[in-house]
Amino acid sequence: MELKGLTGKFYRVSEFIMNLAYINLLWIFFSLAGGVILGWAPSTVAMFTVIRKWIMKEEELKITKTWWQTYKAEFVKANALGYVLLAIGFVLTVNFRFFHAQEGLVFLVLQTFTVFIIFLFLLTCIYIFPAYVHYHLKFFQYFNQAMIIGLIRPLYSAVIIAALLIISYILFTLPGLVPFYGVSLAGFIITVLVCQCFARMEQQSQEQQN
Repeated sequence: MELKGLTGKFYRVSEFIMNLAYINLLWIFFSLAGGVILGWAPSTVAMFTVIRKWIMKEEELKITKTWWQTYKAEFVKANALGYVLLAIGFVLTVNFRFFHAQEGLVFLVLQTFTVFIIFLFLLTCIYIFPAYVHYHLKFFQYFNQAMIIGLIRPLYSAVIIAALLIISYILFTLPGLVPFYGVSLAGFIITVLVCQCFARMEQQSQEQQN
């Protein structure tokens, strides 16, 4: 029996808050279960999978079961994806710090170019996990797809970045919320906006074909 009125709204808000906290705790637990080194990436894929199914209102979504199945099935591939991102981020950071420490026009140009590449990399990081759970692509196609979508949909990218900055400010101001919403809240916002972006792109693709 579905609750209506103010009681129904209160119940749905409470359920949303509790589910979001539970997802965050699952992310922490399974990240630690993998020793963090091998746990954070499959936990992130599991999180985006669960949230995507949640917002798409798939019937009989069992959060824990879906999480565990995804975590196991995507463990190797998710870690490969995550560590490619970490490797790229490490190289870009080292390059930026090196160019920043040097003097001269050439190094200034290289530093500016590196900042641009870092921007593209951050866009890729925002879109790649939602793309991973939404599309079935070859491994390195996820990187291209994520970066291209981030560039051709600047409005969505700007809104996501603004939302992440607001969330970061809230969590910095209220650090007690971090264990419950430090990852899941950002994941939820990203998934909602990116799924809208994907749906819009697919709609436009169908219209062009017709």
